[in-house]
Amino acid sequence: MMTKCDCRVVPKVLTALEDAQRTVGLLRFHAVEWHIDPHKIGVIGFSAGGHLVAAMSTHFDNRLYPAVDAADKESCRPDFAVPVYPSFR
Repeated sequence: MMTKCDCRVVPKVLTALEDAQRTVGLLRFHAVEWHIDPHKIGVIGFSAGGHLVAAMSTHFDNRLYPAVDAADKESCRPDFAVPVYPSFR
């Protein structure tokens, strides 16, 4: 007897979006130290990554995780975003 596998289950925890929000905040927080312009931080993603980019571009008002340190006070809104053929199943 074969068991049906439903591999298209939506995760209960949005870990990828949490990680992306944290990463943009860390980039802005360390911008001077790392010699980058904190006003030119963008994201690009293909397929499922494109879906993540779209989510980052629209879900930046509230962090999905509790603040860890001062970097989480920085904006996690990307200055530009390139979702290339975004998809989600």
